[in-house]
Amino acid sequence: MTQPSELYRLTKDDLKPACMVLTSAFLNNPIGVWQIPDESERLVILPNMWKVTLCIGLKLGEVYAPSKNLEGIAMWLPPEIVDVSFWKFIKCGGLKLPFKFGLRRIRKMLHVQRFHDSTRKKYIDPPYWHFGPFGVDPEFQGKGYGSKLLRPMLARIDEDDLPIYLETNKEKNVQLYQHFGFEIAEEKTIPQTEITNWGMIRKKSSIRLT
Repeated sequence: MTQPSELYRLTKDDLKPACMVLTSAFLNNPIGVWQIPDESERLVILPNMWKVTLCIGLKLGEVYAPSKNLEGIAMWLPPEIVDVSFWKFIKCGGLKLPFKFGLRRIRKMLHVQRFHDSTRKKYIDPPYWHFGPFGVDPEFQGKGYGSKLLRPMLARIDEDDLPIYLETNKEKNVQLYQHFGFEIAEEKTIPQTEITNWGMIRKKSSIRLT
């Protein structure tokens, strides 16, 4: 499959600004607030988490923005990489996270990750694409950049008739994803939290992506 020509594919030179875009987009995400209740601490700590996440995406998957201005970020892991090994996580800087996050926050992060992994494995079998993180800078939200990021990759993955899996913790996002053909696989509260998680699957869509 060829990459979408309509989108800008990020390189390692974009890593730092991309981390700040996702930090802004996810600043008040329920999981981030649960892990790091103080907003000023989130602003300092979250870029370190996104650095590891995006490093994985850049090395093993594909990360796109609408343009070089990085109005939004969308990360896609292909079927052969949906389960990132511990070694790959370490190679992408994961070993430094406990020193940046602290052990208590790392335990919370791993708790959520285990929940996401177990939910995903209940509802979808390989091969499939794993979508996320996906966020638009608050400055550019409501201007169509989210749709611009989604449509080309959905059309590309449709060509291979492969499903896509994602997680979201915001109810308002569910309707957006449903508009693009995703269906709810499970709606469930993450144990030990009050956070609702929606696991969603998109099969090859018959809807027009225009």
